[in-house]
Amino acid sequence: TAGGKIDVPVIQRIFWAVIEGVVAGVLLFGGGVDALGALQAAAICVGLPFTVILLAMCLSLYLGLRHELAGERAAAAG
Repeated sequence: TAGGKIDVPVIQRIFWAVIEGVVAGVLLFGGGVDALGALQAAAICVGLPFTVILLAMCLSLYLGLRHELAGERAAAAG
């Protein structure tokens, strides 16, 4: 990881680009006739757990905003 830095070193960006390319290439090569299907299945398998995290974040944001609005209304009323 870059430790939260926005400007990451060039070597790190190159490393991750090469790794992603190699993984995609291996999936396409190893997939045989259904190479594209294998690549799509891998993308779904990796993305599905992240979807659960995103849904939890959306719920948390909604609850936080409701809590903040209730606090502002209470402060304005009293």
